[in-house]
Amino acid sequence: MLSKNNLKNNIFALIFAVFLIFAVWGVKKTESQSLTAFGGKILSVQYCCNGIMLTIGPPSAGTYMYYWATKLYANYNVFEPGPYVLGRGGKGGFCSNLYNYPPCFRITSTTGFFTMMGTSGI
Repeated sequence: MLSKNNLKNNIFALIFAVFLIFAVWGVKKTESQSLTAFGGKILSVQYCCNGIMLTIGPPSAGTYMYYWATKLYANYNVFEPGPYVLGRGGKGGFCSNLYNYPPCFRITSTTGFFTMMGTSGI
């Protein structure tokens, strides 16, 4: 026969087990799993008010934004054409053009944006 203490402990263990099952069931993907990988050679660089717009060649051809808060690894070569980049990011993005009058009012949309990236040597 169960005593009052054993009954309380068993009920607590059952509730805790059910809680753990539902907690694990609701696990969502982390940021790095839900983002897309981009990479290629930097073909051109355009400076913007909110970052740098990189035109990247194959295999992920398109224009991508390197925002000023993006984590940058390896050789830090995003400021001129030539190096290769590889990173993770999302679809969409925009560049507030720096060289128009008045500055930063003209917006150019981009293929994607980086949340983290690394570059090759020059």
